[in-house]
Amino acid sequence: MTEETASRVVELLESIDGKLESLQRLEAQVESIHSMLIAMKMDVSGFQHENNEYPGRLEAMEQRLSDIQLILESIPLPRELRPEEPAA
Repeated sequence: MTEETASRVVELLESIDGKLESLQRLEAQVESIHSMLIAMKMDVSGFQHENNEYPGRLEAMEQRLSDIQLILESIPLPRELRPEEPAA
């Protein structure tokens, strides 16, 4: 293996490692969103079955949705999944 090939292999390994780290961060964000959605589903189920509202529940749900939206907006999407930018 030449020094140039070895250098290229190291670059590729570092690139792959960086992408794996990004995927791990993305996985943590998805798990966080999933947990929030489960909690909201339980809240909505409580509203349906108890037919009453506890002070703060709707506000808590609204905050969770806001948190989910912020997380989703922070996730970098691959080029093919990004919404089309309007023409300038």
